[in-house]
Amino acid sequence: MGDADREPRRLRCGRRPRCWLAAREVPPLELRLFAVVGVFGGFTTFSAFGYETFVLLRAGANVGLNVVLGIACVWAGYTATSRI
Repeated sequence: MGDADREPRRLRCGRRPRCWLAAREVPPLELRLFAVVGVFGGFTTFSAFGYETFVLLRAGANVGLNVVLGIACVWAGYTATSRI
């Protein structure tokens, strides 16, 4: 056996995620940021929204009105800043 046989095999993965796992290569920075900030951040935001809605329901608050007013405020802020 020569030295070439002992070296780990390098795969050319490009943008194929399964290949990164097989080759134990690090995915591109953009993909890692998307996964950590985008996907996982979305899960935490949704779970916080679900928990707060549950707490409001238990307290007897009108959750439907709360959601509608929240979306109306987002729309108003978006409209106001898109004209700048």
